[in-house]
Amino acid sequence: MNLKNVTSWLLFGAGLAVAPMAKAVPVTWSLTNVAFDDGATASGSFVWDADSRVMSSWTINVMGGSELPDFTYNSNDSFFFSYSAWSSQLTLQFNDNSSNRQLRLTPVSDLTNDGLTTDIDLNTAYQSGSIECNNCYPSRTITAGAFTTMQPASDVPEPATEGITVLGLIALISAAKKLRKA
Repeated sequence: MNLKNVTSWLLFGAGLAVAPMAKAVPVTWSLTNVAFDDGATASGSFVWDADSRVMSSWTINVMGGSELPDFTYNSNDSFFFSYSAWSSQLTLQFNDNSSNRQLRLTPVSDLTNDGLTTDIDLNTAYQSGSIECNNCYPSRTITAGAFTTMQPASDVPEPATEGITVLGLIALISAAKKLRKA
C-alpha cells in the first residue's frame, strides 16, 4: 500500500469513528391553538433539546382573558425549569423573574428531537401542569392546544451525515484517479 491509500483509509476510519458521536440539533417548537378557560390564548415558540433536556430560548405571549393581564415570557426576563410531577410526564414551567407569575405546559408525549406534533395534556392534576397562575391564585387552566415543530428536524442534516458524505466524495475521487491511471 502506498501513502495515499493509507491516508485515505485513515481518514475514512476516523470519520466512521466520529459519526456515532454526533447528535441532532435542538428543535424549535411552537404553541398551536392554545386556549385557556377564561378566554385567553397563548402563542410563541421555544427551543428544546430532548437529549440534554435543555431549553435554550423562548418567547411565549399570553393574551386576553379575565383572570390575568397580558404577559410575555421570554428568555431575557423569565426563567425555565422542567419537572415530572405525579407521573413520568414532563412539565415545562416558565416563571417571571420579577413576580410569582408562571406558565406550566405538559405535553401528552415526550418532546423529541425528531419533532412532529404532540397535544398539551388537558388532564393533568390540578395546579401541576397546563395552567397559568400568579402565585397559583388567580389561575387559569389550558383547555386546548398543541406543541408543533416549526422546522422538521429531518431537514437539518446531522454533522455525522455531512462528514460521511465528504468522506464518500473523497473515496470516489480517489477511485476515479486510480481508474484514469490504469
